[in-house]
Amino acid sequence: ESVELGREALAATLIIGKPDTEDAELLLDLLQGNYMGVLSGDGTLAIDKKTGLLVLFRIFELPMEAENFVDAFASLVGAARLWRARLAHRHVEDFSCFTSIRV
Repeated sequence: ESVELGREALAATLIIGKPDTEDAELLLDLLQGNYMGVLSGDGTLAIDKKTGLLVLFRIFELPMEAENFVDAFASLVGAARLWRARLAHRHVEDFSCFTSIRV
């Protein structure tokens, strides 16, 4: 149980990699992808101040149906894969690894 939140929850943090913080296009992509969870699997993209690592963070409210958790977590993992590809300077047009893009 999370004392701070006052409810049961599971916090998931996926480490994506170390972004080039001088790459303005990448940083803009991250901001745009973070907006309304569109390309972040409903999580939050952030750069850890201490390590400089790009992370994807999400809190899952519990209890949660197993099927809903699997779908939500798969979406988070899909988003992490998308951003790992983006960090590798690959232009990502194939969003098949991401299961819940909102339109």
